[in-house]
Amino acid sequence: MIQYLLNASAIWLLSLLLFDLFFKRQSQHMYNRAYLLLTFIAGITMPLWQWQQRTVVDSEVPTVRPEDAVAVLKYNITDATPVHTFLSFENILMAVYAIGVAIGFLFLVKEIYTIVKMYRTGTRSKDGVWTIVETGKEHSPFSAFNTIFISNKQNYDADDLQTILMHEQQHVLAYHFFDLLLMQMGKLLFWFHPLVYIYHNRLMMVHEYQADKAAVNEPTTYGKFLLEQSMLHRAPAFTHSFNRSPIKNRIIMLTRSSASRMRYILPVPLMLVFVLCFTKNSFSGERKLSGNKVTLNGNVFEVKIFPQDTMIVQNPATGEENMMVTKREPLPLTMNGKQIYEEQDVNIPVSAKNLTQKQLRAAIIDKNRKALGALKDGRYQLNFSSVVVGPKGKIVYYDEPYIIHLTDNNAEREKKERIETAVKEVARSLEELNILSPAMLNGEAVLAFYSGMASKPYGFEVKNHVVTLVE
Repeated sequence: MIQYLLNASAIWLLSLLLFDLFFKRQSQHMYNRAYLLLTFIAGITMPLWQWQQRTVVDSEVPTVRPEDAVAVLKYNITDATPVHTFLSFENILMAVYAIGVAIGFLFLVKEIYTIVKMYRTGTRSKDGVWTIVETGKEHSPFSAFNTIFISNKQNYDADDLQTILMHEQQHVLAYHFFDLLLMQMGKLLFWFHPLVYIYHNRLMMVHEYQADKAAVNEPTTYGKFLLEQSMLHRAPAFTHSFNRSPIKNRIIMLTRSSASRMRYILPVPLMLVFVLCFTKNSFSGERKLSGNKVTLNGNVFEVKIFPQDTMIVQNPATGEENMMVTKREPLPLTMNGKQIYEEQDVNIPVSAKNLTQKQLRAAIIDKNRKALGALKDGRYQLNFSSVVVGPKGKIVYYDEPYIIHLTDNNAEREKKERIETAVKEVARSLEELNILSPAMLNGEAVLAFYSGMASKPYGFEVKNHVVTLVE
């Protein structure tokens, strides 16, 4: 989630900088509107794109971690016990986020209720296909769908009323309401993000510029009328209001001529940068093996490559023993040239912050409850190995987790796809884990292996999408 927000923020920030530098003061309002909408949507969707598959191609030879093989043979399932959720930092953040969304939703409902109330209590009349609602309250004219709200027709002469109707009708004809709906949803989901509010502000300005340009014939007279309307109360945020944007900017834009459209090719290379840098590809988080080096999340690990071997394994479902050819995952030795220490080589090994091993296991299962709950009913093992923790307490390297279905050994495609999806989610969650303290050597935090997550398989049971931890 953190990486997603960073990528989305980078896309929005670069897009807004380009807009303010090259497009904001131009009168190509249709292009400006399209640019803002497309880049805002790009910030939401592009960090989710995965346009390049994993660079590491799995061999047909099964990968088995020897340190886990004994556990697979000896591991016995006892009665399942529920996963106990504890108050972690992630849970607190999710609670704060949910509260923010709830508050934003209540404000949105209040705005909609205000509009509905004005519509029901106001005096309605028809002007062609438009419905005019006189609310009897002092506010700036505004529109929603094909309905235009004004305080009272008596407050305007015929020319002013016609100007208002033409302006608000432009909002309706250009389908500005759907842009506004998108931005309101964006503000609801990303209520904590300042760039979303800047996007909303920029788009509302472009909407007003479009409506002003289409509705006005005499800029000077229209400018004076805008000044008069700016003194009125603002309309509900869920609508287009006559005085929503800065009046000075709107008056200046009325007399500005169109510039060359050539500058609008600038977003093309910008989008290429977004695709390369802010989507899920081999340059941004995918594991890449080249010789004895593995690249992961921008870090380069020197690894030890092991030859193939053979071992006896037992089928957990049937108890049958078979010999199979295996290979071990590469073992990391250094990260960016710095040594990765074994646990016995440091003064203080990696540890979970104020958590017992059982609580740590429960926290990891709980963090992946949604992904694991999507698996078919049955009992499983989740296995980790070669977990390396960096000086900041973050997991910087790990062999890809793997899941064994203990109660159904059939390898049907649907089950495999669900397990692969769950494995990807578990791997992603490891990088976001924030409950570990780094290893210390001579008073300095260092890179080190952490066996606390790999000493024993994580047994869990799925039943009706409910996950329980098995000890």
